[in-house]
Amino acid sequence: MTEIPSGRLDPRFYADHINASYPYLIWFDGQVHELHQGQDYACSSPNLRKHLYDAADSFGHRIRTRLLPRGLLIQAIGEDGQPLPPVTPSAGTPAP
Repeated sequence: MTEIPSGRLDPRFYADHINASYPYLIWFDGQVHELHQGQDYACSSPNLRKHLYDAADSFGHRIRTRLLPRGLLIQAIGEDGQPLPPVTPSAGTPAP
């Protein structure tokens, strides 16, 4: 059995875990993502921000966000507050 790092879920569990209306596997990969209102989401930025924190919590992730004039930045972080290493979705393990 492959051991999954603490605080990380194997991506194979994501599909049935939450409504997949947003690409959580991409947004919670540890990289900084700039999301644009009207392009990446239709609700208000504060509403999406709340939704992202709830989704991250349900996945066992921590995130940080920053509101922008017409969008927001999102990044998944570790328990230490540092960015997560990139994840390869097929393997569920940090990329080298």
